[in-house]
Amino acid sequence: MPTEDVKVADVDLNERKLYSGPYVGYSDDELSQVLITEFLEPEFESHMKYPILHDAREKSVYRGKLLHFRRLDAKMDLPPGTSHRLLVPLAARYHLKADLLTDNIVRFDASDEFKEKILKRS
Repeated sequence: MPTEDVKVADVDLNERKLYSGPYVGYSDDELSQVLITEFLEPEFESHMKYPILHDAREKSVYRGKLLHFRRLDAKMDLPPGTSHRLLVPLAARYHLKADLLTDNIVRFDASDEFKEKILKRS
C-alpha cells in the first residue's frame, strides 16, 4: 500500500502524540536522569540558594506549584507520559510528596523534615 493511502485515525492524532524527539529509545532509568538533571535538581538548588524568592505558592514546587504533566513533557521534549509515570517517585528523593495527584496534574508538598529544616529559614 502506498504511504499516501495510509490513514491515521483521529483518536490517534488527538489522544496520542507521535513522538520523534531526542529521547526516542531511552529507558525509564535514562528518562529519570533527564527529569532529575533538568527539573528536580534545578528546583531544589534554586530553593536552597534563594528560598526568599520562592515564598509564593506558584513559585516553587516546594510550596505547591501546580505542575501539568503534559506541559512538563513538552517543555523538556520528553516522550508523552514520562512525567506522569516517573516524576512522583523521583520527587520523593527531593523531599517532596504528592499533595494533589490526578491523571493530568500534581501539586507537591515538602516533607515535614524539609519544612522544619529548610522552609522555616525563609
